[in-house]
Parts: sequence; structure tokens; C-alpha cells
Amino acid sequence: MANLPTPTQRLLSLRTSFTGTKDLEVLRHALGNTQQINIDPIARQIAEHTVVVCIDVEHWSRNTADMTEMGICTIARQDLLPVIQSGNLGEHGDNVMKAAKFYFYRMIEKSHMRTTNPHSRGAEGNRFGEARFITFHDLRIVLHGIFNQDIPGMPGCKKPIIILGHAIGGDLENLNQGKDISYNVGALETVVKYLDTQHMVRERKLWNSEEGIRLEYLVAKLEFLHSDHHTACNDAARTLMSAIQLVLPTAVHRNCHFSMEEIADGLETYSQTNFRAFGPGNGYGSAAYCWRCGSHQHRVENCQATGLRCEECVSRGLTGKASEHIKLHCPIVAEEEVQERLEWYKDQPTPTKGPKVPFASRLTTYGVHGQTFVASPDEVKLRRAFYDAQDWSNVDERKYFVYWRRKFAHYQYVRRMGGVW
Repeated sequence: MANLPTPTQRLLSLRTSFTGTKDLEVLRHALGNTQQINIDPIARQIAEHTVVVCIDVEHWSRNTADMTEMGICTIARQDLLPVIQSGNLGEHGDNVMKAAKFYFYRMIEKSHMRTTNPHSRGAEGNRFGEARFITFHDLRIVLHGIFNQDIPGMPGCKKPIIILGHAIGGDLENLNQGKDISYNVGALETVVKYLDTQHMVRERKLWNSEEGIRLEYLVAKLEFLHSDHHTACNDAARTLMSAIQLVLPTAVHRNCHFSMEEIADGLETYSQTNFRAFGPGNGYGSAAYCWRCGSHQHRVENCQATGLRCEECVSRGLTGKASEHIKLHCPIVAEEEVQERLEWYKDQPTPTKGPKVPFASRLTTYGVHGQTFVASPDEVKLRRAFYDAQDWSNVDERKYFVYWRRKFAHYQYVRRMGGVW
């Protein structure tokens, strides 16, 4: 009796089968198209359990090193088979899109970092499923669960994952290179293909410019709206919806009683009504979190907490601001880190080879590093004098302290002298 292929061999074979295949064709297969592309026989059984995962990552507009949100949408081939077999895809593919699951995660550690983008309203602007506040630790557990799903009845075999995105390179970089979440998608053997709606729209010959099409323009071409964009799950959901529209047969758009825009609006309501959080019990994350006081019982706009004290503000002599938030969510620390990062890169000469030395703040007490920085008495004295010289009456004129020992020039000096940074 011949040896059966291992789970890893099956996944590698499926990955090879998808290599060189157009994004449109791979997505058609993943959504249940019975006219399969040429898949190696040893991979055909697991290919029936393919899951498409669409991801969008958002960052704080003042410092793109700070990841603030992640939107995740999934759609499984197995869930779509009854729809495909019935032949009723719904108007504009409504029944196909309703098979998707939507997750919006706002990072608790960065929840005080409010974007300056007027189109992005964070959890308040999310239109799909339910906004959840989550820690970086728990989001890594969610990602691991989504990317490592067992196939029922096939011990040891995992469902193949196809990752979809719009200009997906940026989102993959933000995942793989750390910045906060530090989740290396590229190391996962379950990932068998990456798809990009930028490629798909060209394959459909709907976009010919050398420059990529913006998501809101793609959505408009497909005749629905991209409201509250630059909100992670809204971007991910409309990327997935656009990809589905690009592979559907044209017949789904004929003799419709509803416009594509009405179907898209209806999907938002459907996703909220039928939302189920990812994970055991009530799922990971909480529906409410207040960055001002740290409570999971309400959001910041409803906070009535008193007696708050931020030790970071106190150490800077800003006793008035110290009562506005807790230490974890100190906006003064966040702004100092912004200025520190700017100084770090401004201070570096253009390297003759390779990238610049990456910035890693010693102010940060959360995220992937998790270190706690204790300022020296000398630094405390200097920064208190710095803030005492300001009256803080004009937001536009506020300046934030950057300690000279954290600048790149000092880092280089310490390295030359053989000291410890």
C-alpha cells in the first residue's frame, strides 16, 4: 500500500497548483466554481475546504508604527457549496456575499490614538458585524485560529488559506514586519495563495492605468458606496465584496429588483444582525472599552469616571492633564514617541547600503516589545523644566519633549564607544 501524502505535502501541492494561475481563476475556485482549475490529485480533497481571508490594517495617522485596527473577513468554500449547487446566487450575488463573516478589532493598547483622517471614525464608524476591542495578545490568538483551521474527518490536515487584499503588500508588511502585532503570515504553511484586487481589476480589464486603483474608485466602478473608509473592517469588507463582484457571472446583474448599492447596504445590516464573535464562548475582545478609565463596561464618549491619575503626566509636571486618563493611554507619551521617531530618522544620514536603522521607542510599554522604561532622574528634571516653560493654552503651539539620549546620534556614539544602549 502506497504511503498517503502528508498534510504538508498536500498544502505544498495546492500552492504549486495555484502558481501562475490568474487571481480571478483562483478566487472562482475558492468560491465554489465546479469547473476547477488543474489541481494536483493529492491536493484536491483539501482544496474543497479552502477559506478566503481578507485583511486590512490601519495605523495611527500621527505615527504609522502604531497599529490601531484590523479588519478580517472570511468566506469558506464549504459554506458556499449549497448556494452554488442551488444555482441561486442572489441579486448581484447577494447570497454569495451573505456567506462571509466580518470581524472588526480595535486595539485596546492603542485605543487612545485618534486618527486625524476625517473619514475614519474607528469603532463608531464600523459598519460590518460588531466592533470589538482586543489586546495584541488576544488578536494573535484570533489570527492563529483563523489561519490554522482543522479539516473535519482529516486528522492533521488544515484548511488551505487564500489571503486577499487591496494593494495587499502594505498590509502584509504591517503584519510580517511587526510594528506591533508581529504575526509572520509568510511563515504559515497553510497559506497557499495571495490575491490582490488591484490585479483582478486589471484581469477584468476594468482598469488600465499603471497606477493602482483606489478602493473607493473600484467600489464606485462596481456601483456601490465606500462610506466610512479607512476603517479596517469596512475596507476589508468592501475589498471582499469587490473581489466577489469581479468573478460573478454577468447574469446575476440582470432583471434585479434592487440596485447593487441597496444590496451592499443590506449586507451591512445582515452582518450586524447575524454577527457571532470569533472564539469560544462570547469570543475574543469586548464590545466596549474606555481608554480614559480602562473600563470594559462603556466607551469613552460615555465615561463619567473621576479620580483618575496618570503617573506619566505627573512625572512631567502636567497635573491638570493627569486627571484626564490612565497611564496606559497617556497622549503625552504617544506624542513624545511621534517626535522621538521623527528625530531618530531625521538624524540618520542616508545609508550607503541597506535600510536605515529601525526605530524602537523606549517610551513604549505595550505592544510586541512589552518593555517598561523608567526615566532617569536627569531626564525627569529636564522634561519637567521643558513642560513648565509652556502654558498649554494653544494646541497648535504645544511642543513635546525628546530626550537627547534617545536620538540616533547618541545611539551611534554609544555603539562606537562600545557601550550599552
